[in-house]
Amino acid sequence: CVGAGGVLKDKGGVEWQLCLRFRPNDIAMMMQATLDPVGDMVDGMKADVSMTCKQYCYADLAEASRVLSSVDSYVELKRAAASVGFAVLGVMCTGYKVSEQLEGIEASALESRASLALKKEVATQQQALQDLDVSSSLSRLDKEQGRQKLEQQGALELQQTQLEHTIALKEMEHKQCMRHVKEQRESDLEYYEELKKRADVDITKLLLAKEGVHPSPARGGAPG
Repeated sequence: CVGAGGVLKDKGGVEWQLCLRFRPNDIAMMMQATLDPVGDMVDGMKADVSMTCKQYCYADLAEASRVLSSVDSYVELKRAAASVGFAVLGVMCTGYKVSEQLEGIEASALESRASLALKKEVATQQQALQDLDVSSSLSRLDKEQGRQKLEQQGALELQQTQLEHTIALKEMEHKQCMRHVKEQRESDLEYYEELKKRADVDITKLLLAKEGVHPSPARGGAPG
């Protein structure tokens, strides 16, 4: 069997690093069908990546990478391989890279959603305070009722302050999480890049071993 690695970019702007393993089954069929069997298979793989990735949002990229490491996700690839006399043995997603523009868009969207949620909660609390004020001004209450309303107003104001604090903490936690994910991704990419430079390390075997896959030694046949 032979393999090929490369980077495919989906329509969402994410670059996927993929490793494809395949073997020729019918050389005569390949020579009659195409001049570029690997190119035909890569075209099929691009179609499958595009179809798969459009089902996932930014927050689910890790799950998408898991799905892209399953050969069952590559219908067009397997069809293209079969049409040129090849068999697909496996596909491995070794990483992905998100553009700064996409990360900026997602960060902006997150801040907008958090801001909108805060504004809605503040408006609700303000309306509750206004309703309390109107009720207080229109009603003739004794001292006990007045004390109760002051307590209610104070409780509402305290809830509003606590809510604003909670939302601010959540925003901070999310930003820290996003920064950690980005740093981890960059660290992983640097690690694999360093491994690729070492002649004594087969990066494909290393990644397959990491996933618990132990390929059998190649059998006799024409080399790819």
